[in-house]
Amino acid sequence: MTESLESVEINVLGRAYRVSCQPDQYQLLRQAAQKLDDALGDLRIRARGSSNEQLAIMVALNLSHELLLEKNRIQQYSESMEQRIRQLNDVIQEALKEQSKLSADDCN
Repeated sequence: MTESLESVEINVLGRAYRVSCQPDQYQLLRQAAQKLDDALGDLRIRARGSSNEQLAIMVALNLSHELLLEKNRIQQYSESMEQRIRQLNDVIQEALKEQSKLSADDCN
């Protein structure tokens, strides 16, 4: 069963926006809005004279870049763990073969 959506007010650059989200996503939405507002505010100070649209595009690009870097890091970690699991599996298989060989020798 899907949860019902709730209307939530967030503030970005001093403007209020109403958005809908699931109740269990409320805190994440608030954190995302705060991160966006902080990034826009910081950039507004550094890029004086830029329009809100320009600021929004620059922040969107920065956040997209951060997301892609994080996805890449997670992918690399996942591949590294898969390789490590294969290596450990090989070690276990060799140990089982050796144990099986020793058990067979003990029976003779």
